[in-house]
Amino acid sequence: MPLSGYGDLLRRQSEENTTSFSWDQITPSEKLEWHPCGDPFLCARFAVPLDYTKPESTDKAAIALIRYPSKYKQDDPNWRGPVLYNPGGPGDSGVKFVHRLGEFFSTIVGEEFDHIGFDPRGVGFTLPQVGVLQNGSPEQLLWTVGRPQAVSASDDTLARNYNQYQILGDLAAKRANETARVVSTAFVARDMLKITEAFGREKLQYWGLSYGTFLGVTFASMFPDKVERLLIDAVVDADDYIAGKWMNNIVDADKSLKLSYAACVASTKCALHEDSIEKVSARIDALVAKLRNLPLVVMDEAGSSYGTIDASQVRAGILNMLYSPYGRTAAYLEMFALLETGDGAAVYQALYANASTPSQFTCPAGNESAPVDPFSPPEALPEMLPAIACGDAHPVKTTFEQLKGIFAVMSNKSSLADTWWLPVPCTGWKLTAAEAYRGPWTGNTSHPLLVIGNTADPVTSLWAAKKMAKGYKDAVVLTQDSGGHSSTAALSKCTWKYIRDYFLNGTLPPPNTVCNIESEIFPSDATKPVAKREAYSQEEHARFSRATEIRRRANLSIQPPHIRESRLPIY
Repeated sequence: MPLSGYGDLLRRQSEENTTSFSWDQITPSEKLEWHPCGDPFLCARFAVPLDYTKPESTDKAAIALIRYPSKYKQDDPNWRGPVLYNPGGPGDSGVKFVHRLGEFFSTIVGEEFDHIGFDPRGVGFTLPQVGVLQNGSPEQLLWTVGRPQAVSASDDTLARNYNQYQILGDLAAKRANETARVVSTAFVARDMLKITEAFGREKLQYWGLSYGTFLGVTFASMFPDKVERLLIDAVVDADDYIAGKWMNNIVDADKSLKLSYAACVASTKCALHEDSIEKVSARIDALVAKLRNLPLVVMDEAGSSYGTIDASQVRAGILNMLYSPYGRTAAYLEMFALLETGDGAAVYQALYANASTPSQFTCPAGNESAPVDPFSPPEALPEMLPAIACGDAHPVKTTFEQLKGIFAVMSNKSSLADTWWLPVPCTGWKLTAAEAYRGPWTGNTSHPLLVIGNTADPVTSLWAAKKMAKGYKDAVVLTQDSGGHSSTAALSKCTWKYIRDYFLNGTLPPPNTVCNIESEIFPSDATKPVAKREAYSQEEHARFSRATEIRRRANLSIQPPHIRESRLPIY
């Protein structure tokens, strides 16, 4: 499969970007050839076999990589090799992730390492793309505008979403039979080993979040003797994932929701402050019912930005809030309070100010290409997630009636089941990967895994972290006592110290360790008693302070699939 035909994607560069870097300046190479791409970053396009099941083929994929370099050169004995990162999805850009957070990772994990972000197959600036919908086309615009809503949006929303993914699956079978075969997680695991070996190292060092934990356990099971450090954070139930149903993700969503509502009850700063969780919940339920009956019309003074806010957006907003509750709860509940009064202008501005005309759909003058930041790929295409996740999974033959039954079961697990649309995509997908690893989820790894789970993660439960850890010899689960999706959702000196010790020294927390956090949903006015000072050195305190500030500037968060980023603060 040649790499030609994708130049338009690579040539679209941001007019606001201060560097002259362009991905198409780099010729893919089987050796890592690094090019400056904005100080201090280096970028490369790494040529790997397109299809590992065809060793005789000379066709290549080109993996886009970004490097936040170690302060040490590779020939320095203090250099500790690369750490690879995956932010989740599937479909999220590792290039974007490390471009935003390379300094944070260097501060927490260590300056001794190179910190490497890469776009997995089918994602971002890695080629080839899946290619079902042409990037930037009117057809893609229609699919983007028609993205899945909360299934409670109307009586026929689930049916419409089901049919939408039947069509997408049929289109993929006609248009992307070859490319969709080569974007599996198993192939990405092989790519990670190739990247590691290109650095002159034999064993992988890795931090994967959310879907990145499935990639992590896939690697650990396929290559148990190639693990130097492997951290999985916000752990996916791999058995549920390969079933293609995504039914177990939200088992702790209500626990997470109660955490935010309880904070609102405890603080008079909360815009929906009441004296009980039930009363806060009742106000939001009433708002949803009101908007379901009649959505709110909004328009700015110039008439350039306009639309409606409906019940499904509020429902989806609740789940979005729970991904990063320490930064979003106050802002989202304030927005809901405004909506109660019929004021939707500020809410629409906050959520959609930058999204009314996505840059990839802006028609440029003349023959110029629409600008796209070289470190922020175009919004995830609709086929990215099913091509990867459904190709990884066993074939799904769920009928519409069976799908309704799945949502009924999930509704018994969580009141937020209607916001979790991910059981739908695989019902229409008809392609399977050239290589798909589907277990067993076991491994006598050359170094034990560090597994992190939050006590109230809305979409990857602590239960799943403990379940997956059991299959890997001497793996240890570190519990972070917080809400939010992944350990990065909150500030925790305790968690950060264990992560640093793991990568630098290989040490693991004692079994059953629970880390507290420094984050608060609503800062308290009360004078707190002086807590016992934890045993951190002056250097560690300085490092944590620096990491906290970097995190604030980077606006660190993980988004739900297909939720646009907004201007809202993260914490």
